[in-house]
This record gives sequence, structure tokens and C-alpha cells, in this order.
Amino acid sequence: HDRRFDESEAELQDALTLDAGQCEAAFLLGAVRAERRQWASGAAAFELAQRCYDLSVTLRRETIARITAGPGTEEGKARQIARQQRAMTEETQHRDEAAQNAANLQKRAGV
Repeated sequence: HDRRFDESEAELQDALTLDAGQCEAAFLLGAVRAERRQWASGAAAFELAQRCYDLSVTLRRETIARITAGPGTEEGKARQIARQQRAMTEETQHRDEAAQNAANLQKRAGV
């Protein structure tokens, strides 16, 4: 069990080292650390995921503004905007879940 967690944690940490924008990797790292009862470091990973998802939502809002102001048909713009909005909805849900998980692990850690 521990060996599998060691490998998973190492792979997720490597993914974040290569690209800090890997929100899902940060989220999963928090889950692995929580499973290992590493409350404080798990909370930190979930906080990283929360910040990552926040940034992603902000960038998608900026993308929507560029699409709206840019060239193209209204139908084409509407499709692009809808795709961004769907992703934002999912990222917002993940962000909120990461925040809740971080708070729960902080309580366990006595923070």
C-alpha cells in the first residue's frame, strides 16, 4: 500500500514540478497525502489546487472577453464561449471541493 502511495505521490509531485498549472495533479496529491494521514501537507496540496483552479477560471473569463470582442460569427463565438463556460463550471466545482478538503485536513492537523 505504502509503496503505491510513494509512487503516486512522486509522480504527482513530478507533474507539478514540470507544470504548476496541473490543477488535477495538485488535487490528487492532496488526496494521496490525506490517505496517508499527512494532514498538513495534504491541506497544502488542496490549497495549491484551489489557487490553480481559481487562476484557471480567471483565465477562462479573460478568454471569453477576448472571444466576445474578437472576430468571427456570433454562432462560432457562442460555441467557443459555451465550451469555456462548461470548463469554468467544472473548475469552480473542483475549486470548491479542494477548499473544503483543505479545511477538513487543517482541522485534523490542528491548524
